[in-house]
Amino acid sequence: MSTFLFWFKNARNIALPQSALPCLAAIILCIGQEGFLWWLAFPVFFGICAAHLGMNLADDYFDFKHDSRIRSDLSSTSIRARMEKCHYLLREGDAATGERKATISQLGWAVVAFLGFAALMGGITFVAQWLIHGWQAAMGIVIYAVAGLIVGINYSGKPLELGYHGLGELVIGLMFGPLNMMGVQAALTGAPFTWQMLCISIGIGCMVTNIVYVHSVM
Repeated sequence: MSTFLFWFKNARNIALPQSALPCLAAIILCIGQEGFLWWLAFPVFFGICAAHLGMNLADDYFDFKHDSRIRSDLSSTSIRARMEKCHYLLREGDAATGERKATISQLGWAVVAFLGFAALMGGITFVAQWLIHGWQAAMGIVIYAVAGLIVGINYSGKPLELGYHGLGELVIGLMFGPLNMMGVQAALTGAPFTWQMLCISIGIGCMVTNIVYVHSVM
């Protein structure tokens, strides 16, 4: 339990509302739609939360490997941007002290664990949709899940490293808005696309983007 709480905290769980609230909004909007399966809301919700935490840790993983030297240089000039995200990670040759008690390898396994749980929840939803509504409905889940994985990894990972090119907020808006909410709709109803959900999800994605943007300004 202590290990889980360690990674849960360092996965920046305080940011979970950014994915959980759009997910809950999409679930509510799906109520009454044709093909709605209410009980799938549970694996969908927990899967999205786990994916969010896993992606936060993946961001730490790629960020730490990319610019640990740059981070130290910025710190020496009192610039705080992107500085405290990896405070719990040990650099090569360091001894565990205080909160700095995990290696980059352990972080990698934590990423796999969170994303693996998210994949398990997605697998449950995929099988349920396949059995009830057919493979065409189930494929919508795969499309949004794969798109979210690709965009999320490339936020700070190679080859695109979008966050290092001024596109971080755009990625956040896309992931927590359209990919999140339309993926929820596909998972719960088997409908991969509706204009209504797209329009609403763009608005919510913009809201989450502004939250992240304001935080970065602070």
